Amino acid sequence: NTPTIPSASSASGQGGIFDQVGTSKPKLDLSLAKESSSLKSFDQIYVYMTESKVYLSDLKEYVSFDISDVKNIKECIKKDSLIIGNDIKSFMHLIGDSSFKYFDVSIASYIFSGGKTKRDLESQFIELFNSYDLLSKEDIPSQIAVMGKIYDYHISYIEKHAGEKIVKLLIDVEMPLVKVLFSMEKRGIELDKEVMKKVKSSIEKSIAEVVKKIY
Repeated sequence: NTPTIPSASSASGQGGIFDQVGTSKPKLDLSLAKESSSLKSFDQIYVYMTESKVYLSDLKEYVSFDISDVKNIKECIKKDSLIIGNDIKSFMHLIGDSSFKYFDVSIASYIFSGGKTKRDLESQFIELFNSYDLLSKEDIPSQIAVMGKIYDYHISYIEKHAGEKIVKLLIDVEMPLVKVLFSMEKRGIELDKEVMKKVKSSIEKSIAEVVKKIY
């Protein structure tokens, strides 16, 4: 499914974590998502992953899973759930599925910054809000909330610049490409060995000619 773009007003579910979007020094609101012990099924799910844990949240509550607990993770995802994350392709590989709607904030940050922003949440946060007041990576509620604010920022930008080439590049090319790359990595790609031998031979011949000219 190509990601659908909801309105910015409904994007975060609990409002922003800053007093004002786009200020030079945003103020963190520390009333963040609370951990829940029960499984939740959200319409809009923020996914935060570490090496050993997966956290799913609607920005009001979050649930945590061991990264091997794929069955229970998948039970939280409804048919029409929108999955928002910082590395959606890794999440697809984890659960072995790409049929859900999704939005990858790292790809949006990378495209809208002209390829300057790194993919981690901290770099995106600093680039968008000119602030270093990001709490520890071990503080999961803060990380989830920051992802929510980055997502809100991008949705607002997309709504204001709908129809522009850079937005079309993100929505029509880069986001759908995530699913394509996931499928390629999961299934592999078929290569014609004979054709590849011919290509190899041609390249080696070209290299030999260039080396001969050099010396």
